[in-house]
Amino acid sequence: MAGTVFIPKPKPQRRDYFDTSQAAVPGATGQPRSVRPGERPTVAEAARALIHHHKLDWSATTLRNAEDYLLRGRFPEYLAHEGIVHLDELSTQAIEDYMAVHADVLKPSTLAKFRGYARALAKFCKERPGYDSPLLSDGRDLPRPTVPKRKLPMALSVDDEARVVAAAKPGRDRLIAQTLLATGLRVGELCALTVDQLEGLKDRPPKLIIVGNVHNRVLTKGRRDRIVGFRDRYRSVPRELLEWTVKTRPSSHLREVFLSDSEHALTTWGVEQLMQRIGKAAGVRCNPHRLRHTWATRCADAGVPMFHVQLLGGWESVEMVRRYYTASDLEAVTALSRFRT
Repeated sequence: MAGTVFIPKPKPQRRDYFDTSQAAVPGATGQPRSVRPGERPTVAEAARALIHHHKLDWSATTLRNAEDYLLRGRFPEYLAHEGIVHLDELSTQAIEDYMAVHADVLKPSTLAKFRGYARALAKFCKERPGYDSPLLSDGRDLPRPTVPKRKLPMALSVDDEARVVAAAKPGRDRLIAQTLLATGLRVGELCALTVDQLEGLKDRPPKLIIVGNVHNRVLTKGRRDRIVGFRDRYRSVPRELLEWTVKTRPSSHLREVFLSDSEHALTTWGVEQLMQRIGKAAGVRCNPHRLRHTWATRCADAGVPMFHVQLLGGWESVEMVRRYYTASDLEAVTALSRFRT
């Protein structure tokens, strides 16, 4: 309209972390408390302060991702395992070790996002009094995740699968490996599995009801409960799981099926390390995610319909099943021989 003057909306200014106009709630992600002189802030407190500092100039998605990458999941579990609690204990080498360990588990794009948030944390700590950290203060930068020129097959071969099971220590360790290979569970779902969810193992055919994971006890990653069965090769695993909980599992007030050596709930990082040890003993590159790929591939090669694999695996689309399938020339030839063409 002629004569109309449009006044642009002013860009919101970044709220300073030490702004005292807001009532601080200690421990809350949105409004962390200030650091007192002489205090040693924890890594979690620094991450909350970083997120609060960028509350107005980062998008909602970026803020949520920062919480996921720095305050939840694998990274906090890694820090706890390494005994890193305070910010002044977090070094560049510790971050490099974390990224190196997860290079086979996480996609390069996922590691690149984590690297970005780790660098943002280092910059924030450098600019803010009281947040002294050796992270990136030595002048070294975190290495960029590299994308391999040739994608390695994710699923284990039949022989390698047998080696992994044989290399696992009888008892809890072997039962964990067999359960992952038999059901295709995500590692977070395995760690959250409770003895109350084993009632379906008495049915015929036996089944597990998956209702959540270690990050959300009431919702799976697919945001819905699902029922999983067992591959025929591991038909004895349901019975062994029941016997484990009754006869062998350490007595504990905890309801999780699998406990750590210190009789705490087993963490996803603990399972990752366990699979690495088993893989090293078997001479096979091994992690929980690769066992899930193996499960999907074996199901597809056995002729299980893709829609059934999608349902059992908890994927949102058949396209995700295709990504988890590792093609084998021998299996393709064998499958072709079964049909009249």
